[in-house]
Amino acid sequence: MTKGIPIVTDTFVDKFQTNFEVDYQQLYKFQNKGKLIEIMDQEITRLSDKQYKYQPLRLPENNEYEFAYENVVSLHKQLDITPVEAVDKRIWIALENSDFLDYHLRILKLLTGSDKEIVSSIQSRSTFKNGHKRSLAINNIASLWWMGHILYDDKNKEDPYHFVKEFTKTKFRGNFVVLSSSNVIGNSDVRLGMLDGIYELINSGKIQQKRKTFSEANKILNLIGSVQLLDLLSREEVKDLIITKLPIFLNSDV
Repeated sequence: MTKGIPIVTDTFVDKFQTNFEVDYQQLYKFQNKGKLIEIMDQEITRLSDKQYKYQPLRLPENNEYEFAYENVVSLHKQLDITPVEAVDKRIWIALENSDFLDYHLRILKLLTGSDKEIVSSIQSRSTFKNGHKRSLAINNIASLWWMGHILYDDKNKEDPYHFVKEFTKTKFRGNFVVLSSSNVIGNSDVRLGMLDGIYELINSGKIQQKRKTFSEANKILNLIGSVQLLDLLSREEVKDLIITKLPIFLNSDV
């Protein structure tokens, strides 16, 4: 089904984020889909000149990580937007409250922790109040697209989403916040070389996939970038650096 990409106004974004705790939080907490649709029908419009081939996301039953790989690939493929467009919170707030509201509500329903933690998570995953880059990595819908974008390997013609498959094998939200906040991933050779090295080490049993793995890889590349231009390194050279240095960093206080 082809649809125009939905969007809300800047005015609504301000209202949504400022009044979230009072006007919207309980609607998400108690899964009041009907009221949300009623409100959003008045706020959401369609971008007639920007369309996409909508496919619903798979709804997990037991935990939020179920079907993560399939959903990342599905959303990234169907939503053909540029990275510049994909930082626009107006689109993500519209999508999470219209075409992908069922998915958004299901993920919120599966949240665990104390009541205070759940309420905080609902706000973090629905609004963009945590700093723009961090919010994109946490939002239930935006994070799926950005995982697809950052982990996409355009050099691998047979399976460009192979890093997505590896990344989603474990609980990945914390890992993705670290990875997406890196200052070095804008260069595709650096990003893909880093991922090549990380997953070669993981698959050979030398390290584990965890938050510290990605933060230490970022630290290595930032340190190298302070003394030489990372952009001059090839993908293979970055991979070799990660394979050589990351196990040392993970086992030291560097």
